[in-house]
Amino acid sequence: QPPPAAPQVRVPVEASFRPPIRIFNPHVAEHLAVKEIYTSESFMHLAMPDGDDGHFSPDAQKRWRVPPGEARVLARVVFRASSSGTYWGYVHVRSEKVALTIPMEVVVARGGLHHERRELSFGTLTSRSSPATLPVTVTSYTEAPLVVSKIFVKLEKGVEGTELFLSDDSGMGRVLHPSIPRTIATIQCIPGGEGDFVGTVSITTNATGGRARRPLDVTIAGTAHFGTLRASFDAPPIRSSDGEKREPAVFLAGRSDERVLSLTHSFSSPVRLQHAEVSDPSFRVKELQEDIVVQPG
Repeated sequence: QPPPAAPQVRVPVEASFRPPIRIFNPHVAEHLAVKEIYTSESFMHLAMPDGDDGHFSPDAQKRWRVPPGEARVLARVVFRASSSGTYWGYVHVRSEKVALTIPMEVVVARGGLHHERRELSFGTLTSRSSPATLPVTVTSYTEAPLVVSKIFVKLEKGVEGTELFLSDDSGMGRVLHPSIPRTIATIQCIPGGEGDFVGTVSITTNATGGRARRPLDVTIAGTAHFGTLRASFDAPPIRSSDGEKREPAVFLAGRSDERVLSLTHSFSSPVRLQHAEVSDPSFRVKELQEDIVVQPG
């Protein structure tokens, strides 16, 4: 049985697939200590983030401490198959407090033209004032170079007025050298209204023809919810750590101040806040309300 909600990846026979295991620490003030990472599948093994296949040292645990609010690549899964088919498996990550199971689904196909993912996702589009763009990158696993002869995009399902089209730089004649990924097209989308949309991009090469060499079809998906998210700091004067009251916009060197951040949005449905971080080390997020739901307005 396939793992639930496993992201599917397509790779050719004999190709090496090395996805990273990236762990995020959502805590504000404490490190996340990972104790164990393992897989029980015979067709997958683990490697150090920057190491060769099969070189996974037990000493890696010394580096498995993720600082608050940061994400780190702790290891890599190494997968390689000599026969085609669909492979399902799990990677298990255990910390001091919780255990995490990561599902994986890998489709191994014969040589030809391939796209790594099952679908191209626009994610959630929040505006229709300008087109959203998405590159199409493919890899040829043939002995000789291929030439792109046709790229066609079609909207299969969506709100009336939704448009999917190729940008001006997408066209025929691009050469695909063996085992070298290349971006051959850019898809643009203008949503006609709120809701889900689905489409297909079809790629034909000079090797396409007959039952064995069908065009490569990749699903396009996304959803549209129009609105904006606004943030504002507390307006009245507040008391800083030294006991003095100052306006919120004033920060003095060597003294600690706190500001309360308020969020409002104009989306038609509630928005869930899942994570917040500040890139400047001079600031940090304190007392974040996790998974808070912000109602419209």
